[in-house]
Amino acid sequence: MNTERTLTVSAPVVGVKTTRIYCRPICRSSREPRRENCIPFVDAAAARAAKYRPCKLCRPDDTPIPPPRVRYGVGVTPIGHLFVAATERGICALYILDAADPTPGLDRLRGEILNVEAVPDPSVATEWVPRVMAHLVEGRTADDIPLDLTGTPFQLKVWDALRSIPRGTTTTYGSLARSIGLAAGAARAVGTACGANPVSLIVPCHRVVRAGGGLGGYEWGLHRKKALLEMEEASS
Repeated sequence: MNTERTLTVSAPVVGVKTTRIYCRPICRSSREPRRENCIPFVDAAAARAAKYRPCKLCRPDDTPIPPPRVRYGVGVTPIGHLFVAATERGICALYILDAADPTPGLDRLRGEILNVEAVPDPSVATEWVPRVMAHLVEGRTADDIPLDLTGTPFQLKVWDALRSIPRGTTTTYGSLARSIGLAAGAARAVGTACGANPVSLIVPCHRVVRAGGGLGGYEWGLHRKKALLEMEEASS
């Protein structure tokens, strides 16, 4: 049987000199290559001719799938405005914004999901924001909130581990690494995966702190991380 994939599309790709791999213009790799190591190609055939091989993550040789369509809205919470985006399968993005303007959320969404078609729909926030806040403030379960997460196998493994951290408690980056079978020295890689988490609050990266007792980092601001932990501890 001939298992070689036939190239049926012609779209620009980006080669990485250090790995000799070519990717789609946006790839969810856990390590972004340095700009000086990137070289553009007009299509996959040109990259192959230059002895580059296709990325196994973004699969640039595959026929492009239709642009994903998501609905989004913004709701108000005690910790800021919550940008919520959802596909037919579930929530794919949950960002904390400083204002009701969805532009920062849309910019991040378009950077994370290739060619996304984002459609404004206030009912998304109306449906999901109260349920998210009920989980944070009242301790209601979030297990029944459907998610549609896209990431590398390592990122998905870390995000799954984050959801196992009991509400009202914290763990360290090193302990989280050990919980998924890695050495404590992998704490930095785990922290990077936490920072790439697209669904904050439901995938609770705010529950991971430094071994020395410091809060560590948080994409949405340490003041919010502190407020979230205090909120959960008070109602646990």
